Amino acid sequence: MSELLGRTFLRALHHAGQRLLHAEESTEAHDAAEAGVEALRHAASVLTAGKEEVVVTAGEAGFYLETTLLPHASTEFDGLLRSMRSRGIDTVTILRDATR
Repeated sequence: MSELLGRTFLRALHHAGQRLLHAEESTEAHDAAEAGVEALRHAASVLTAGKEEVVVTAGEAGFYLETTLLPHASTEFDGLLRSMRSRGIDTVTILRDATR
């Protein structure tokens, strides 16, 4: 599994979260949140192609996709990594064919 797929998923997760925080502010913000969720769904679909599930771990050394450290993604999404750890989120399990 490539780091590019992991980074794409983390980017979509980050952007969807940011957009959802502002979804109630206006119609445009709501539409942007919908687009962010759809991008996240698509990224999850690509990430889980050929598998039932994939696990992303927020570890001490950074993000892991299954057991592989994602060094570039860990640097790029350091704020997301710290935020997840501070909230006690250790892993995210992405299921194939997951929907909203």
